[in-house]
Amino acid sequence: MRKDIADIRLAEYVFAPHYVEALPRIVERDSVLRQDRNPDSTGIAALGAGEAFELLDVTSGIAWGIAT
Repeated sequence: MRKDIADIRLAEYVFAPHYVEALPRIVERDSVLRQDRNPDSTGIAALGAGEAFELLDVTSGIAWGIAT
């Protein structure tokens, strides 16, 4: 979880320094959505190739977003 960005759709519910509009993307290969950037952190969702993902940001090669 990042505390510096939030989806613009949450602006009236949460405070964040920056709000972004999610970009719809399709996952290219099986992936695990993790709680934070540490590869050993808790997995919170499994995404299969071809599934939808809403991208909020990419930082240092790590994609941050929402499993839809």
